Amino acid sequence: MAFSNIQRDMQSFFNAVAKGVREDMNANLVHHLDINFRDTALGFHKAAARIANDENYIKGDAKGSWERVIRKLCSNWNEGSTGLTPGQVFTTVRQTARAGGGLRSIGVPNATVINFSQNGCTIQLLVASSSGMGSQKIDTFLTNFRKLVWKKWNKDNEKKLAYGAAVGETTNFGHSQQSTVGLKQMQELDNARQAEPDNPFTDARDFIGKAGFLKTVSLEQYVKNQLLGKGASIEFTEKYINGRKENVVVGRIDPSNKAGSEVTDKKQFNAYIKKYYKEHFLNHFNALKTKDKRKLANSMNFKTIADFRQSEPYSSKLKKEAANRIAKELSSGKTLKTLKTQKKPKRVSKTKKITPKVAVGNAMLGTKALKGNVKRGRPTKRTQAQRGNSVALRELLNAVLPEEILKNMGSPALNNRTGRFRQSARVTNVLIGPKGGTQVDYTYQLNPYETFEPGGAMGSTARDPRRLIGNTIREVAQEIMGKRFIKTRRV
Repeated sequence: MAFSNIQRDMQSFFNAVAKGVREDMNANLVHHLDINFRDTALGFHKAAARIANDENYIKGDAKGSWERVIRKLCSNWNEGSTGLTPGQVFTTVRQTARAGGGLRSIGVPNATVINFSQNGCTIQLLVASSSGMGSQKIDTFLTNFRKLVWKKWNKDNEKKLAYGAAVGETTNFGHSQQSTVGLKQMQELDNARQAEPDNPFTDARDFIGKAGFLKTVSLEQYVKNQLLGKGASIEFTEKYINGRKENVVVGRIDPSNKAGSEVTDKKQFNAYIKKYYKEHFLNHFNALKTKDKRKLANSMNFKTIADFRQSEPYSSKLKKEAANRIAKELSSGKTLKTLKTQKKPKRVSKTKKITPKVAVGNAMLGTKALKGNVKRGRPTKRTQAQRGNSVALRELLNAVLPEEILKNMGSPALNNRTGRFRQSARVTNVLIGPKGGTQVDYTYQLNPYETFEPGGAMGSTARDPRRLIGNTIREVAQEIMGKRFIKTRRV
């Protein structure tokens, strides 16, 4: 590892942990949405002006016209006036009625108004039930709320202003500082680091320590100090919901909110990682004299300062090196050396009978395929080459598989949480047929991840671990061997 890889590896690990956290929060946490009528109206007004390309798209008080619509809708919903019950104002799901063949409107059963005044209201959105008719997640609810307001405004003002993407951009959901996606991602990072002690953050501290620059402040404490310095809390918002204390995402419709604007957003955490790396290592190294830099590089087994500054990641270098070798030797039929240097095997006496261990009956190496290729006694050069290639390819796949799987993780597939799943994936056997067809057998930690296979308690095609691992193995193998037939099998 060279020090130019430290920040990149830490950021990659954090980004992998952070991936999917927003979706999980939207799906699994209670949301409190504050709607200030005047601020929300401003957001709709900005969108209308952009879409109409005219600030005077309506005569009179444009902002006031939006505010009246929003207040009326929320008031009706809160009071249950005009024969409506709470939730029925926001009837956005429509289904064909079983009898009569008509359409019926369905309310939003997991949404209620918990506070209301002339200036605004707070909507509580409980965790959406997969079986609850009309139950909605926060992003769906916000979209439908915007469309309802837009439709009502057009109707009340006898307009036909088209709804567009600008509406979502100017009525964005702004988290409170104790409820940001970034803060939740930081909590997930802490969990992942504890569950996976051998991670880039630990490697970075070890590396910096060997270089003699280690300070007492850990990165997580450094980040928390940065947040506290900006007035942000490091604890997630907790509220009592139906008698139970739960994490709650608190936010508002904010026309000025932009992605990454909160001090606890992921964008800010990445900036903290860069700053930590720079202050705790880079500045100290750059302050050294050239001879001291060279001495430090040599003490850590780097030949030059340039090697110490920058080197290709191990997995990338390994894959490239093996790809060139395997591609070359597969075409030439030579026996591959394994990726790790091994002692030359002892010569076997010609008089000693050797029974070749080949997979008879395998789809790629059946008895017909083996006829003419394998003789009794000593294996042919071709068989030796296939075995050597199989061992090398298996070693290579196992060396890079966790990192390559990580690249393919994320919704709708499995999300990376602790790293245990991807680290458990392991190729157990590789069989290369006489025409290059290849079967790769693999396994992974079945308990608990087998549950995501179709037929399991949480099974789905999109989240099937076999699909994720199999596709990743196929990508890596084909990158090395060319567009050959690659079959994968979970054992």
